[in-house]
Amino acid sequence: MVDGNGVAPDAEGAARLFAAAAGRGLPEAKANLGILYVRGNGVPADPPRGVALVREAAERGLVAAQFNLARLLQTGNGVAQDLPGARKWYETAAERGSAPAQYNLALMLVKPDSGTPDPVAALKWLMLAAGGNEPALRAPARQAVLDISRQLPREDVVRAGAAATEWTKRQTKVAAGQAGAR
Repeated sequence: MVDGNGVAPDAEGAARLFAAAAGRGLPEAKANLGILYVRGNGVPADPPRGVALVREAAERGLVAAQFNLARLLQTGNGVAQDLPGARKWYETAAERGSAPAQYNLALMLVKPDSGTPDPVAALKWLMLAAGGNEPALRAPARQAVLDISRQLPREDVVRAGAAATEWTKRQTKVAAGQAGAR
């Protein structure tokens, strides 16, 4: 079987390369190798080892690993389910601009089983996800914005919009500062 680029998938080869790069301390490689261990793809399944690798990359600041760790904690895949922990890691990745994390965090913020519900914060994150970096999330996020906005008082909708605007301004300043530092 060949993928769209004319390359045959080789999970074992990918695992070897990720392991070598992870051994040199690359967080991206650790995160990818961790997911392979969780799934048992190209390596023997070892979910605890996989989650530990993903966690290490998340703690080093890799946004994709933060999102993946949150998802693993939310679903209990390879680790005991930990909804407050999932919410924390989604928030960390959401603050760094991950639209999938913003969307999933918003969904958690409207459910009482993952901590205190906060529909205003949920609306803020949905607004951001609706205009974020994941085209596939834009329509469901927009629909969720409409659904939640209909349930909240107008003042809360305005507060959520102001919070989303403030977040965007902060991110713009951070990006401008990083570009100026180059």
